[in-house]
Amino acid sequence: MKSFLCFVLMIAFLAPVVSPVFAAGSPEDKGAGTQNAARAVNEFAIDLYRQIESEARGNIFFSPFSVSSALAMVYAGAANDTEREIARTLHFNPEIHVSMKAMSARFSEISGKEGVLETANRVWVSLEEDLLPSYASILERDYASGAERLDFKSAPKRSLEKINAWVSEKTQDKIKDLLQENDVTANTRFILTNALYFKAPWINQFSEGQTKTEPFYTEDGEKDAQLMRVTNHFLYGSAPDVTFVKIGYRLPGLSMMILLPDKSSSVDALSKKLSSQLLSEWSESMKSKNVRLVIPKFKVELRYPLSDILQKLGMRLAFTQEADFSGMVANPRNKDGVLYVDTVVHKSFIEVDEKGTEAAAATAVGMARMSAVMEPEEITEFRADRPFIYCILDNVTGAVLFMGRLSAP
Repeated sequence: MKSFLCFVLMIAFLAPVVSPVFAAGSPEDKGAGTQNAARAVNEFAIDLYRQIESEARGNIFFSPFSVSSALAMVYAGAANDTEREIARTLHFNPEIHVSMKAMSARFSEISGKEGVLETANRVWVSLEEDLLPSYASILERDYASGAERLDFKSAPKRSLEKINAWVSEKTQDKIKDLLQENDVTANTRFILTNALYFKAPWINQFSEGQTKTEPFYTEDGEKDAQLMRVTNHFLYGSAPDVTFVKIGYRLPGLSMMILLPDKSSSVDALSKKLSSQLLSEWSESMKSKNVRLVIPKFKVELRYPLSDILQKLGMRLAFTQEADFSGMVANPRNKDGVLYVDTVVHKSFIEVDEKGTEAAAATAVGMARMSAVMEPEEITEFRADRPFIYCILDNVTGAVLFMGRLSAP
Protein backbone atom coordinates (compact mmCIF):
# COMPACT_ATOMS: atom_id res chain seq x y z
CA MET A 1 0.00 0.00 0.00
CA LYS A 2 1.05 3.59 -0.55
CA SER A 3 1.17 6.53 1.78
CA PHE A 4 1.05 10.12 0.72
CA LEU A 5 1.78 13.61 1.84
CA CYS A 6 -0.66 16.17 0.54
CA PHE A 7 -0.06 19.92 0.31
CA VAL A 8 -2.75 22.53 0.12
CA LEU A 9 -1.49 26.06 -0.03
CA MET A 10 -2.00 27.17 3.42
CA ILE A 11 0.10 25.98 6.29
CA ALA A 12 -0.66 23.32 8.84
CA PHE A 13 1.42 21.36 11.27
CA LEU A 14 2.14 17.91 12.51
CA ALA A 15 1.70 16.39 15.92
CA PRO A 16 2.93 14.24 18.83
CA VAL A 17 5.90 12.22 19.28
CA VAL A 18 8.05 9.18 19.11
CA SER A 19 11.87 8.98 19.13
CA PRO A 20 13.94 11.76 17.54
CA VAL A 21 15.74 11.22 14.26
CA PHE A 22 17.58 14.54 14.09
CA ALA A 23 18.13 17.32 16.55
CA ALA A 24 16.42 20.65 16.16
CA GLY A 25 18.59 23.75 15.95
CA SER A 26 19.17 25.82 19.02
CA PRO A 27 16.73 28.68 19.67
CA GLU A 28 19.79 30.92 19.76
CA ASP A 29 20.68 30.15 16.12
CA LYS A 30 21.00 33.49 14.33
CA GLY A 31 20.83 32.30 10.70
CA ALA A 32 20.82 35.04 8.13
CA GLY A 33 17.88 37.03 9.51
CA THR A 34 15.04 37.70 7.12
CA GLN A 35 17.38 37.94 4.12
CA ASN A 36 17.75 34.19 3.83
CA ALA A 37 13.99 33.70 3.57
CA ALA A 38 13.58 36.70 1.25
CA ARG A 39 16.19 35.37 -1.17
CA ALA A 40 14.66 31.91 -1.27
CA VAL A 41 11.10 33.20 -1.63
CA ASN A 42 12.02 35.58 -4.46
CA GLU A 43 13.98 33.06 -6.49
CA PHE A 44 11.17 30.54 -6.12
CA ALA A 45 8.61 33.25 -6.99
CA ILE A 46 10.12 33.74 -10.45
CA ASP A 47 10.43 29.99 -11.05
CA LEU A 48 6.83 29.36 -10.04
CA TYR A 49 5.49 32.34 -11.99
CA ARG A 50 7.19 31.17 -15.18
CA GLN A 51 5.90 27.62 -14.79
CA ILE A 52 2.32 28.75 -14.13
CA GLU A 53 2.52 31.16 -17.06
CA SER A 54 3.65 28.39 -19.39
CA GLU A 55 0.50 26.41 -18.55
CA ALA A 56 -2.20 29.06 -18.06
CA ARG A 57 -3.63 31.97 -20.03
CA GLY A 58 -5.25 34.92 -18.38
CA ASN A 59 -4.72 36.30 -14.92
CA ILE A 60 -2.14 34.86 -12.52
CA PHE A 61 -1.98 35.48 -8.78
CA PHE A 62 -0.28 33.55 -5.98
CA SER A 63 1.72 34.00 -2.80
CA PRO A 64 5.28 32.66 -3.08
CA PHE A 65 5.69 33.35 0.63
CA SER A 66 2.74 31.12 1.55
CA VAL A 67 3.86 28.30 -0.74
CA SER A 68 7.46 28.54 0.49
CA SER A 69 6.30 28.57 4.11
CA ALA A 70 4.25 25.40 3.71
CA LEU A 71 7.01 23.61 1.83
CA ALA A 72 9.63 24.75 4.35
CA MET A 73 7.76 22.71 6.93
CA VAL A 74 7.90 19.73 4.60
CA TYR A 75 11.62 20.33 4.04
CA ALA A 76 12.11 20.19 7.81
CA GLY A 77 10.87 16.60 7.82
CA ALA A 78 12.63 15.38 4.68
CA ALA A 79 15.95 13.53 4.56
CA ASN A 80 18.66 12.48 2.10
CA ASP A 81 17.83 12.91 -1.63
CA THR A 82 14.28 14.04 -0.90
CA GLU A 83 15.60 16.82 1.31
CA ARG A 84 18.17 17.87 -1.30
CA GLU A 85 15.58 18.02 -4.10
CA ILE A 86 13.24 20.20 -2.05
CA ALA A 87 16.16 22.49 -1.15
CA ARG A 88 17.14 22.91 -4.82
CA THR A 89 13.59 23.54 -5.97
CA LEU A 90 12.72 26.01 -3.21
CA HIS A 91 16.24 27.56 -2.95
CA PHE A 92 16.40 26.54 0.72
CA ASN A 93 19.36 25.98 3.02
CA PRO A 94 19.34 24.70 6.64
CA GLU A 95 18.95 28.26 7.97
CA ILE A 96 15.59 28.74 6.23
CA HIS A 97 13.53 27.90 9.33
CA VAL A 98 15.12 30.54 11.58
CA SER A 99 14.82 33.06 8.74
CA MET A 100 11.15 32.27 8.15
CA LYS A 101 10.57 32.83 11.86
CA ALA A 102 12.26 36.25 11.61
CA MET A 103 10.10 37.14 8.60
CA SER A 104 6.89 36.25 10.45
CA ALA A 105 8.07 38.28 13.44
CA ARG A 106 8.47 41.31 11.16
CA PHE A 107 4.90 40.87 9.95
CA SER A 108 3.68 40.88 13.54
CA GLU A 109 5.68 44.02 14.34
CA ILE A 110 4.17 46.13 11.54
CA SER A 111 0.62 44.80 11.60
CA GLY A 112 -1.67 47.26 13.38
CA LYS A 113 -4.00 50.21 12.91
CA GLU A 114 -2.44 51.19 9.56
CA GLY A 115 -3.15 47.79 8.07
CA VAL A 116 -2.95 44.05 8.60
CA LEU A 117 -0.32 41.52 7.55
CA GLU A 118 -0.76 38.21 9.28
CA THR A 119 0.44 34.68 8.70
CA ALA A 120 -0.74 31.57 10.54
CA ASN A 121 0.30 27.92 10.49
CA ARG A 122 -1.38 24.80 11.75
CA VAL A 123 -0.80 21.07 11.54
CA TRP A 124 -3.67 18.63 11.47
CA VAL A 125 -2.73 15.10 12.52
CA SER A 126 -4.61 11.83 12.16
CA LEU A 127 -5.31 9.71 15.22
CA GLU A 128 -3.02 7.00 13.78
CA GLU A 129 0.14 9.12 13.50
CA ASP A 130 2.72 10.83 15.73
CA LEU A 131 5.33 13.43 14.88
CA LEU A 132 8.93 13.13 15.97
CA PRO A 133 9.63 15.45 18.91
CA SER A 134 12.51 17.06 16.98
CA TYR A 135 10.20 17.84 14.05
CA ALA A 136 7.38 19.07 16.29
CA SER A 137 9.96 21.33 17.99
CA ILE A 138 10.89 23.01 14.67
CA LEU A 139 7.24 23.55 13.81
CA GLU A 140 6.48 25.12 17.18
CA ARG A 141 9.68 27.16 17.49
CA ASP A 142 10.06 28.52 13.94
CA TYR A 143 6.51 28.38 12.55
CA ALA A 144 4.40 29.00 15.68
CA SER A 145 2.29 26.08 14.64
CA GLY A 146 -0.26 24.45 16.80
CA ALA A 147 -1.21 20.82 16.21
CA GLU A 148 -4.71 19.41 16.28
CA ARG A 149 -5.89 15.83 16.08
CA LEU A 150 -8.56 14.96 13.51
CA ASP A 151 -10.28 11.68 12.76
CA PHE A 152 -9.47 11.57 9.03
CA LYS A 153 -10.16 7.84 8.89
CA SER A 154 -13.73 7.83 10.20
CA ALA A 155 -14.76 11.41 9.47
CA PRO A 156 -12.87 12.81 6.45
CA LYS A 157 -15.66 15.20 5.50
CA ARG A 158 -15.92 16.65 8.99
CA SER A 159 -12.12 17.00 9.06
CA LEU A 160 -12.15 18.85 5.74
CA GLU A 161 -14.82 21.23 6.99
CA LYS A 162 -12.81 21.93 10.15
CA ILE A 163 -9.67 22.80 8.18
CA ASN A 164 -11.53 24.95 5.66
CA ALA A 165 -13.23 26.84 8.50
CA TRP A 166 -9.81 27.58 10.04
CA VAL A 167 -8.49 28.86 6.72
CA SER A 168 -11.55 31.02 6.18
CA GLU A 169 -11.22 32.51 9.66
CA LYS A 170 -7.50 33.29 9.25
CA THR A 171 -8.10 35.00 5.87
CA GLN A 172 -11.14 37.02 6.94
CA ASP A 173 -13.43 34.80 4.84
CA LYS A 174 -11.50 35.59 1.63
CA ILE A 175 -10.25 32.03 1.12
CA LYS A 176 -13.12 29.57 1.29
CA ASP A 177 -13.18 25.90 0.34
CA LEU A 178 -9.42 25.60 0.02
CA LEU A 179 -9.68 21.84 0.37
CA GLN A 180 -12.14 20.07 -1.86
CA GLU A 181 -13.83 16.70 -1.47
CA ASN A 182 -11.02 14.50 -2.80
CA ASP A 183 -8.27 16.36 -0.91
CA VAL A 184 -9.10 14.67 2.41
CA THR A 185 -9.84 10.95 2.59
CA ALA A 186 -9.76 8.12 5.12
CA ASN A 187 -6.09 7.65 4.13
CA THR A 188 -5.03 11.19 4.99
CA ARG A 189 -2.47 11.32 7.79
CA PHE A 190 -1.33 14.95 8.01
CA ILE A 191 -2.42 18.29 6.59
CA LEU A 192 0.05 21.18 6.90
CA THR A 193 -1.52 24.57 6.35
CA ASN A 194 -0.38 28.20 6.04
CA ALA A 195 -2.66 31.22 5.72
CA LEU A 196 -1.50 34.71 4.74
CA TYR A 197 -3.75 37.78 4.96
CA PHE A 198 -2.97 41.37 3.93
CA LYS A 199 -5.10 44.50 3.93
CA ALA A 200 -3.83 48.09 3.83
CA PRO A 201 -4.76 51.49 2.44
CA TRP A 202 -2.62 53.36 -0.09
CA ILE A 203 -0.50 56.25 1.20
CA ASN A 204 -1.85 58.27 -1.73
CA GLN A 205 -5.41 57.14 -2.33
CA PHE A 206 -7.22 57.42 -5.62
CA SER A 207 -10.27 59.68 -5.90
CA GLU A 208 -13.39 57.64 -6.62
CA GLY A 209 -14.76 60.59 -8.59
CA GLN A 210 -11.88 60.31 -11.07
CA THR A 211 -12.36 56.61 -11.79
CA LYS A 212 -13.65 56.17 -15.35
CA THR A 213 -14.73 53.33 -17.60
CA GLU A 214 -12.08 53.15 -20.33
CA PRO A 215 -10.54 50.48 -22.60
CA PHE A 216 -8.06 47.97 -21.25
CA TYR A 217 -6.13 46.48 -24.17
CA THR A 218 -5.93 42.72 -23.67
CA GLU A 219 -4.35 40.17 -26.00
CA ASP A 220 -7.83 39.41 -27.30
CA GLY A 221 -8.89 42.99 -27.88
CA GLU A 222 -10.36 45.86 -25.88
CA LYS A 223 -12.27 45.33 -22.66
CA ASP A 224 -14.04 47.93 -20.53
CA ALA A 225 -12.28 48.53 -17.23
CA GLN A 226 -12.59 50.89 -14.28
CA LEU A 227 -9.35 52.92 -14.50
CA MET A 228 -8.37 54.78 -11.32
CA ARG A 229 -6.13 57.85 -11.40
CA VAL A 230 -4.07 59.94 -9.00
CA THR A 231 -1.19 62.38 -9.42
CA ASN A 232 1.47 62.39 -6.71
CA HIS A 233 5.04 61.42 -6.00
CA PHE A 234 5.86 57.73 -6.47
CA LEU A 235 9.03 55.72 -6.89
CA TYR A 236 9.43 55.30 -10.64
CA GLY A 237 11.96 53.68 -12.94
CA SER A 238 12.52 52.30 -16.40
CA ALA A 239 14.63 49.82 -18.31
CA PRO A 240 14.62 48.69 -21.93
CA ASP A 241 11.03 47.83 -22.94
CA VAL A 242 9.58 48.31 -19.44
CA THR A 243 8.64 50.99 -16.91
CA PHE A 244 7.85 50.36 -13.27
CA VAL A 245 6.28 52.16 -10.33
CA LYS A 246 5.86 51.49 -6.61
CA ILE A 247 2.61 52.41 -4.88
CA GLY A 248 3.17 52.63 -1.15
CA TYR A 249 0.85 51.35 1.55
CA ARG A 250 0.39 52.90 4.98
CA LEU A 251 1.56 49.62 6.46
CA PRO A 252 5.27 50.40 7.01
CA GLY A 253 7.57 49.13 4.27
CA LEU A 254 4.90 47.54 2.08
CA SER A 255 4.23 48.51 -1.53
CA MET A 256 2.84 47.26 -4.81
CA MET A 257 5.33 47.28 -7.67
CA ILE A 258 3.84 47.28 -11.18
CA LEU A 259 6.00 46.26 -14.16
CA LEU A 260 4.46 47.64 -17.35
CA PRO A 261 5.83 46.51 -20.71
CA ASP A 262 6.19 49.19 -23.39
CA LYS A 263 3.48 49.24 -26.05
CA SER A 264 6.04 47.84 -28.51
CA SER A 265 6.71 44.88 -26.23
CA SER A 266 4.53 42.40 -24.29
CA VAL A 267 4.03 40.89 -20.87
CA ASP A 268 5.30 37.56 -22.25
CA ALA A 269 8.58 39.15 -23.35
CA LEU A 270 8.92 40.78 -19.94
CA SER A 271 8.41 37.52 -18.06
CA LYS A 272 11.05 35.76 -20.16
CA LYS A 273 13.79 38.12 -18.98
CA LEU A 274 12.53 38.68 -15.45
CA SER A 275 14.68 37.30 -12.63
CA SER A 276 14.93 37.75 -8.88
CA GLN A 277 18.18 39.69 -9.32
CA LEU A 278 16.70 41.94 -12.02
CA LEU A 279 13.64 42.66 -9.91
CA SER A 280 15.92 43.66 -7.04
CA GLU A 281 18.07 45.85 -9.30
CA TRP A 282 15.03 47.61 -10.76
CA SER A 283 13.58 48.18 -7.30
CA GLU A 284 16.81 49.72 -6.03
CA SER A 285 17.15 51.96 -9.11
CA MET A 286 13.79 53.72 -8.68
CA LYS A 287 13.63 57.47 -8.02
CA SER A 288 10.82 59.65 -6.71
CA LYS A 289 8.94 61.37 -9.52
CA ASN A 290 5.72 63.30 -9.91
CA VAL A 291 3.59 60.67 -11.61
CA ARG A 292 0.11 60.73 -13.10
CA LEU A 293 -0.80 57.16 -12.22
CA VAL A 294 -3.58 55.32 -14.00
CA ILE A 295 -4.27 51.69 -13.01
CA PRO A 296 -7.36 49.47 -13.13
CA LYS A 297 -9.54 48.36 -10.27
CA PHE A 298 -9.55 44.60 -10.21
CA LYS A 299 -10.41 41.50 -8.24
CA VAL A 300 -8.87 38.07 -8.84
CA GLU A 301 -9.48 34.73 -7.11
CA LEU A 302 -7.59 31.63 -8.28
CA ARG A 303 -6.90 28.07 -7.16
CA TYR A 304 -3.83 26.12 -8.32
CA PRO A 305 -3.10 22.40 -8.03
CA LEU A 306 0.70 22.54 -7.71
CA SER A 307 1.77 18.89 -7.56
CA ASP A 308 2.67 18.60 -11.26
CA ILE A 309 4.20 22.08 -11.34
CA LEU A 310 6.50 21.37 -8.39
CA GLN A 311 7.64 18.11 -9.97
CA LYS A 312 8.47 19.96 -13.20
CA LEU A 313 10.50 22.43 -11.14
CA GLY A 314 12.54 19.55 -9.68
CA MET A 315 10.76 18.41 -6.53
CA ARG A 316 10.12 14.88 -7.77
CA LEU A 317 11.05 12.30 -5.14
CA ALA A 318 8.69 13.72 -2.50
CA PHE A 319 5.74 12.64 -4.68
CA THR A 320 6.91 9.04 -5.13
CA GLN A 321 7.33 5.87 -3.08
CA GLU A 322 11.05 6.74 -2.96
CA ALA A 323 10.25 9.70 -0.68
CA ASP A 324 12.16 9.92 2.58
CA PHE A 325 10.36 11.74 5.39
CA SER A 326 12.27 10.09 8.21
CA GLY A 327 12.74 13.50 9.83
CA MET A 328 8.99 13.80 10.24
CA VAL A 329 7.81 10.49 11.67
CA ALA A 330 9.60 7.52 13.21
CA ASN A 331 8.24 5.05 10.68
CA PRO A 332 7.82 6.71 7.25
CA ARG A 333 7.67 3.17 5.81
CA ASN A 334 5.45 0.70 7.59
CA LYS A 335 2.77 -1.92 6.91
CA ASP A 336 0.45 0.79 5.57
CA GLY A 337 2.99 1.98 3.01
CA VAL A 338 5.36 4.86 2.33
CA LEU A 339 4.74 8.43 3.40
CA TYR A 340 4.90 10.70 0.37
CA VAL A 341 3.41 13.93 -1.01
CA ASP A 342 0.24 13.38 -2.96
CA THR A 343 -1.37 16.78 -3.47
CA VAL A 344 -0.36 20.43 -3.20
CA VAL A 345 -3.05 23.10 -3.58
CA HIS A 346 -2.84 26.88 -3.37
CA LYS A 347 -5.67 29.42 -3.38
CA SER A 348 -5.35 33.19 -3.50
CA PHE A 349 -7.49 36.33 -3.57
CA ILE A 350 -6.75 40.00 -4.30
CA GLU A 351 -8.92 43.09 -4.60
CA VAL A 352 -7.49 46.47 -5.60
CA ASP A 353 -9.58 49.65 -5.44
CA GLU A 354 -9.26 53.39 -4.79
CA LYS A 355 -8.64 52.96 -1.08
CA GLY A 356 -6.08 50.15 -1.09
CA THR A 357 -5.55 46.41 -1.41
CA GLU A 358 -6.87 43.30 0.25
CA ALA A 359 -5.12 40.03 -0.48
CA ALA A 360 -5.09 36.56 0.99
CA ALA A 361 -3.57 33.19 0.24
CA ALA A 362 -3.64 29.75 1.76
CA THR A 363 -1.43 26.72 1.37
CA ALA A 364 -2.00 23.31 2.84
CA VAL A 365 0.13 20.21 3.04
CA GLY A 366 -1.54 16.92 3.80
CA MET A 367 0.08 13.60 4.61
CA ALA A 368 -1.53 10.23 4.34
CA ARG A 369 -0.94 6.56 4.16
CA MET A 370 -2.95 4.92 1.44
CA SER A 371 -2.91 2.36 -0.77
CA ALA A 372 8.30 63.15 1.23
CA VAL A 373 7.73 66.99 -0.07
CA MET A 374 9.22 67.68 -3.51
CA GLU A 375 9.77 70.75 -5.68
CA PRO A 376 7.31 71.11 -8.60
CA GLU A 377 8.47 69.14 -11.61
CA GLU A 378 7.33 67.68 -14.85
CA ILE A 379 4.59 65.07 -14.57
CA THR A 380 5.37 61.57 -15.85
CA GLU A 381 2.42 59.43 -16.91
CA PHE A 382 2.23 55.75 -15.99
CA ARG A 383 -0.85 54.31 -17.67
CA ALA A 384 -1.44 50.63 -16.99
CA ASP A 385 -4.19 50.01 -19.55
CA ARG A 386 -2.67 46.79 -20.89
CA PRO A 387 -1.39 43.54 -19.32
CA PHE A 388 1.27 43.93 -16.64
CA ILE A 389 3.10 42.01 -13.91
CA TYR A 390 2.72 43.11 -10.30
CA CYS A 391 4.11 42.21 -6.88
CA ILE A 392 3.30 43.13 -3.31
CA LEU A 393 6.71 43.64 -1.71
CA ASP A 394 8.15 44.03 1.75
CA ASN A 395 10.65 46.78 0.89
CA VAL A 396 12.59 46.25 4.12
CA THR A 397 13.49 42.64 3.39
CA GLY A 398 12.85 42.70 -0.37
CA ALA A 399 10.55 39.70 -0.10
CA VAL A 400 7.82 39.14 -2.68
CA LEU A 401 4.71 38.33 -0.66
CA PHE A 402 2.30 38.12 -3.60
CA MET A 403 2.91 38.05 -7.36
CA GLY A 404 0.65 38.13 -10.36
CA ARG A 405 -0.10 39.00 -13.95
CA LEU A 406 -3.16 41.06 -14.81
CA SER A 407 -4.21 40.07 -18.30
CA ALA A 408 -7.72 41.54 -17.94
CA PRO A 409 -9.41 43.27 -14.98
